Amino acid sequence: MGMPRRKVIIIQARLSSTRFPKKIVQPLLGKPIIDWVLEACLQARHHKFICLATPSTHDHEQLWEHVRSSFPDVSISTGPEGNVHSRFTEVLMHYREYLDEEPEQVGVVRVCADRPLLSTRFIDALLHRNDNEHLLYNHVPPPGIGGPQGLGAESLSKSLAKDFFCRETVLDPYDQEHVTSALYRNRFVGPRYCPPTDLPVDIGHWNCRFDLDDKTDMPWIEALAASRLRSLLSREMSLRDHGASGL
Repeated sequence: MGMPRRKVIIIQARLSSTRFPKKIVQPLLGKPIIDWVLEACLQARHHKFICLATPSTHDHEQLWEHVRSSFPDVSISTGPEGNVHSRFTEVLMHYREYLDEEPEQVGVVRVCADRPLLSTRFIDALLHRNDNEHLLYNHVPPPGIGGPQGLGAESLSKSLAKDFFCRETVLDPYDQEHVTSALYRNRFVGPRYCPPTDLPVDIGHWNCRFDLDDKTDMPWIEALAASRLRSLLSREMSLRDHGASGL
């Protein structure tokens, strides 16, 4: 059995979305959307650090205060408002000593905060990829396909995280926004898709979209979240009943 992977999880978040401002603190089934994402990451096995990367502007103080009070184990990093790539790289540089000292299977998982349908099982799948799978595609599609797709999380090997992101200067505005898009455009690695296993819909194809882009997305995301909760509750009750019958 190999050594357990102890990865860094970087959650990219902001309140300044133009189409849906402050969307990640909007309530979804009784709790803020950011809580769904943070809880899924915190409950995942074998993570070492979890860091929330946000813009450094003061209008994000509401988010910082909420995370500090409700999720004290999550660290917060801040960076340039208009450059998501730079905020990601700054976190990598902060943990570079850890990445240098640990074995190759450490790696990094990048998560988008506007994806409340992310689950612990899916994060675990990203944390346990084979070491030679440098990047797991689940966010930005191949060139010419359109906007971001999938559940919004990617797994990068230690070597890819260091060699590509800690050495490249990204000037293209699209790459500043989508972070890993240059990998696909330049064919740096062959991205692979990891289908989730706990959503009540068929999303076995890479082009499914599960991001919260604007207010019109809330009803169907809420419906899917409620359906998943009912499914999990039913599974838990079934396991309890099975255990009770075996006593």
